[in-house]
Amino acid sequence: MTTDRLDQTTRHWHIGPKHILFGVLGLLTLFVIYNNERFIIDHSDPLWNYYLPVRWLLAPHGLTGAIALCLGASQFSTRLRATPCRRSSRFRPLLRDWRGHIRAARYLRHNPAQ
Repeated sequence: MTTDRLDQTTRHWHIGPKHILFGVLGLLTLFVIYNNERFIIDHSDPLWNYYLPVRWLLAPHGLTGAIALCLGASQFSTRLRATPCRRSSRFRPLLRDWRGHIRAARYLRHNPAQ
């Protein structure tokens, strides 16, 4: 039992090709943001006047885009893919009811009352 704990604590973190790839992609992303999206940070840029009326719509758009990029990168995680997906038992009745409502709506759509 103690050797298992010792093995877990003495694991060394190594940099593999995947880490290098994501590091390079992160640097390229920062380069593109600096060169093409500088108006977001520097409001004296003339391009900022074009985006000024819709600036509050750009924030959720950028946030959801960043979430999508992070979730896309997480697909390469072997640790996340190795853990089994456990469905919560408290949501099963809700899903069962939801599917029942869909079935009933589909039935009523295909068999309308005369």
